[in-house]
Amino acid sequence: MWSDYAYGRNAVYPEGHHGNAVLSRFPIEYYENRIFQSATARNAVCFTAASCRPESGVTIHVICVHLGLRADQRQAQLTMLAEWVNTLPAGEPVVVAGDFNDWRQQANQR
Repeated sequence: MWSDYAYGRNAVYPEGHHGNAVLSRFPIEYYENRIFQSATARNAVCFTAASCRPESGVTIHVICVHLGLRADQRQAQLTMLAEWVNTLPAGEPVVVAGDFNDWRQQANQR
């Protein structure tokens, strides 16, 4: 179905594992997985970032996140994510999606 994908495994169990994925119908030219500094080895919360270039020739950066459950964790993780995003070339589109664990819908207010 999806010929190109980037997958970051972040939790492994005897029955299997789960993680973050970026699926693309365009070729993925580069991807990396990052573990947030506040994550524990048992439940590593991370983000998977992929860069793809559709026919338009513009590189698009797509990031799939799974943020922590506590607000202070999420704030630290968003700071780390913002620092990483700031290393990307200026003017190239960036899409950030995933599980923000923001039940109170207050992340944009901090």
